Amino acid sequence: MSTKTTSPMISAMHTNGSSADPFAIFPAFETVKARAANADLLALTVPLCFDHETAVSLADRFVDQPYFALLESASSGPKSRHSFMAFDPLWVFKYHSPTSRVTILKGDGLKEHSERKDSDPIRALRHQIGGKKLESIYPEGVRLGGPDVAAWAGVVGYFGYDIAHNLEPTIGSMPPKTLGLPDSWFFMPQSFLVFDHLSRRLFVSRIFETQRKTLGSPEKQGDLERTYQKAKDELVHLLRKLQAFHGPPSLVIKEDPVDFSRFHSAITEEDFYHKVSRCLEAIRAGDIFQIQIGNRLSQKTHARPFDIFRHLRMLNPSPYMFFCRFLQHHLIGASPEMMVQVEGSKVTHRPIAGTRRRFWNDERDLAAKLELHESEKERAEHIMLVDLSRNDIGRIAAPGTVLVEELMKIEEYSHVFHLVSQVSGQLGRAEDGTAVDGFDALAVSFPNGTVTGAPKIKAMEMINQLETLSREFYAGCLGLISFNGEMRTTLLIRTIHYADQVASTQASAGIVYDSTPEHEWKETRNKMSACLLAIQNTL
Repeated sequence: MSTKTTSPMISAMHTNGSSADPFAIFPAFETVKARAANADLLALTVPLCFDHETAVSLADRFVDQPYFALLESASSGPKSRHSFMAFDPLWVFKYHSPTSRVTILKGDGLKEHSERKDSDPIRALRHQIGGKKLESIYPEGVRLGGPDVAAWAGVVGYFGYDIAHNLEPTIGSMPPKTLGLPDSWFFMPQSFLVFDHLSRRLFVSRIFETQRKTLGSPEKQGDLERTYQKAKDELVHLLRKLQAFHGPPSLVIKEDPVDFSRFHSAITEEDFYHKVSRCLEAIRAGDIFQIQIGNRLSQKTHARPFDIFRHLRMLNPSPYMFFCRFLQHHLIGASPEMMVQVEGSKVTHRPIAGTRRRFWNDERDLAAKLELHESEKERAEHIMLVDLSRNDIGRIAAPGTVLVEELMKIEEYSHVFHLVSQVSGQLGRAEDGTAVDGFDALAVSFPNGTVTGAPKIKAMEMINQLETLSREFYAGCLGLISFNGEMRTTLLIRTIHYADQVASTQASAGIVYDSTPEHEWKETRNKMSACLLAIQNTL
């Protein structure tokens, strides 16, 4: 690649306005070498004015990458300020729960392959990340007016529900798997982009390893210089691709209502009623207080996976929207619920429990919200799950720091209303005095009580006995785990799995003492409606 041709976008990045070699905007190697002495990874980052496209139009350039992730939010307020895009892995992590097998792929084309055993998948990912430190390098003269967003780079991926067996072996074996997904799949991107929707900036990073532990020798310094040069080449190539015009294809959709008869159901309505009756017997016997039992629907489709995502985000704008590709497998979601979030030392849960269908009619919607707010059944179920969050966070929080920051607010979504609360705490120390981190917070939270029940372990045992298919991705979590220790994860609900032209989605109903099988069957369908419409009506 010639480095003498300067595109308009790259010219605009020069601090002196000249049309010199575009690499002139980057720090000299001596600066990089000094920074590399204190960091395992450097993120070579260019901030751009990016007010003429959206995250979707930008992502459409890269969705055919073998590994790709777009994470965004439709919430209001500071939590929705940034969206993230990642691709081109430095390494890939896969975990297979039944055999406790960890597989690592790395090197050019990810052709280097290694395996090891670890009974704990969360610990295995922490080991793979290995406490690495990442620092950002910006163009000469750039002064950031906000946070160093490139420092949020990390690993992107998911933990499927079935790792619960590794974390709590007493719950018994999982039902059969049918989707072909590993139980966990993460990748560490070399290309990492952050959209700042408030300032209309796009931060474009190319991440590279420094091998800082061996930088003392001239040979290793030469290796670092070549690595840095390659990162600059790749970043300029990426910037030119961003600068080139790209128009996403038109999205053609229908407006048909959900036709449930077009979807294959994992269980029949009669089977579901029988499972609910079994749950009610256990509740009345005092074995459990609440349990989540679900169903999976699937349909063959020739629609492009990213178009299904575009349709879903239009139908159901949500706090946690994502399009992730792992080779032939795609996870497409518009989830309303956080799994666990760690910012600095603060850990947060945001439990959702309590659902009513919305009608897009002011009078009927107001009646539905009042009914939801005043329902003793929904409020009792919700309080149980808030208590579960308090208990989970309390296991790793400093004494006296667990707070219920919000209690039973009603949030509006495209097809339903939900009761929502927020629980937080400050990360404390383990019994041996060591500091607790985000991985510990994830481990004590997984799986979330809102997708299992209470008491959690007993509910999980019964889920394994009653559900005929493994949940696989469903009711797990997906998100970004940063090298700086922060964590942003969402529950894998309102999520579509797509592979080999088959799209499927899953939902559960929360069963309590006064539940009826008919109502819970309708609840699963209401929760699936947006995903089913996106699958059915995207052409």
